[in-house]
Amino acid sequence: MNLETILQNETQLPPSPQILPKLLAMMESDESGVWEAVQLLRLDPSLSAQVLSWSNSAFYGFAHPSHDLEEAFNRIGVRELYRLVGILLAKRLVGKELDIYGIKDGQLWEYSIACALCMENLAIKVSEEPNLCYTIGLLHSLGKVLIDSFAKEESEAIFKCLDEESISLDKAEGQVLGFNNAEAADALLSKWKFEDRIRIPIAYQYNPTNAPEEYIELACLLHLSRWVIAGIGQNPGRHSWAIEVVPEALKRLNLDEGQLYLTLLDVHAQIHSIKKQLLNI
Repeated sequence: MNLETILQNETQLPPSPQILPKLLAMMESDESGVWEAVQLLRLDPSLSAQVLSWSNSAFYGFAHPSHDLEEAFNRIGVRELYRLVGILLAKRLVGKELDIYGIKDGQLWEYSIACALCMENLAIKVSEEPNLCYTIGLLHSLGKVLIDSFAKEESEAIFKCLDEESISLDKAEGQVLGFNNAEAADALLSKWKFEDRIRIPIAYQYNPTNAPEEYIELACLLHLSRWVIAGIGQNPGRHSWAIEVVPEALKRLNLDEGQLYLTLLDVHAQIHSIKKQLLNI
């Protein structure tokens, strides 16, 4: 088995969330406005309908509902709409049960949202772009979806290796498959032509200080975010205990454990609010 062969099987690949990087680029552009973002979103009628419906939910507390996307954008803001689009797209990408990893329906979705929120929160502390970091956190587990689709026969060998050698998940995957879920996510995002600033930090999420210099901070943020959200129980699956933390990641970002703990509390509150008021799960 190799990644090149897997990526040639178009029918079993998850749907590409191409709208996400396009919206991100629009948000960063001084020339793009609400109208351009609305036109892009309208290319996906199902997503548009969900965005409009959820923007009218009790979570936002408006007395009167919005009747079109442009009004919704103007009322809750482009940044909040971007987060909402991300939550909906993540449902498509990582919302299903993953048998190999022992992840139940919806668990990887919630985990991905938690990681995205944590990345966004930490980004502000270290002067990185919050929307970019949110995107990285949201997409970082795509490789698990890919492996779950193509490596059923190798799954027991992966977890036997993990249990017997007490190593982290990425190392067990590497020994059995020849690649890990971070590398699988990188390969998939590369096939979809995602920018390096999104896919490279994801590729180095397990060994962030080995990333190319310009992406080390983003990789460290993702690495630490995974550790933080594990602290609130947001690390589902048979591999939940198999986490290795690189201490240099804290030093590189000039963060301390106290700041991470406060971030943990913030993310826990946000996830609780989203589940209760918006997602109804």
